Amino acid sequence: MPLYDEKYFQYSDGIVSWIYKSLKFGDAFASLSYAFGITWETMFNKFQEKFYLDPMMKNEKHKYSSLNQIDFLKENKTRTPNHVLEIGGGRGEIAAILTYMKIPVTSVEYGSGAAKLYQKTGKHYFGEEFVNTPPIQNSIASVKLDYSQFDTILMVESLEHIPAELFDPVMANIIKNFHGYFIVANWKYHHPIAVGQGAPSDEHCRLVDDNLYNHWASQAKKTVYRDGSHLVLEF
Repeated sequence: MPLYDEKYFQYSDGIVSWIYKSLKFGDAFASLSYAFGITWETMFNKFQEKFYLDPMMKNEKHKYSSLNQIDFLKENKTRTPNHVLEIGGGRGEIAAILTYMKIPVTSVEYGSGAAKLYQKTGKHYFGEEFVNTPPIQNSIASVKLDYSQFDTILMVESLEHIPAELFDPVMANIIKNFHGYFIVANWKYHHPIAVGQGAPSDEHCRLVDDNLYNHWASQAKKTVYRDGSHLVLEF
């Protein structure tokens, strides 16, 4: 399983959105919107121009900050998460926004230096006095969690980075013990993703396709939303 450092995150997908103190609209912000019970159509109608940008967001320049995105969540929510588990938190953007909104979040990030990077993100987004929720710095396969304590699980651009042999037992535990919204998203039309597609095979190291989504959906209580890489299941 790859171990990413701060240098990797300085150049990887989403860094331009980070500079502008926002969540990348196509996956991170979409996932958080789903967590608040907001439909794709609602967010697309509000931020339509953002979903036609380069998927890698290399050319993103816009007026929307995380504060604007938070206002949208508050104004349009039909559901409020009580405790969020984030698997693969990256730079800590989602953890920072949920912490700012006073929503409990447990964020697991395997990358080296994650704790320092999360705090850097929190201060960048919300000021020097802001303290971001620190991550659990370990592989999700090695973390002992009571999945029944969460009502929302987010996997934003992380599933393809975790080898199947490590994550499948975790998912079996989730299916057995978790009750709530399970949300997976990449850039919407980056689907399927094969091993080694779009990144080295040690980075995109598991196949994510419709067969996998079908398997999980068949075991869920309900498919709330599904299109391309975006999957929202209720267990």
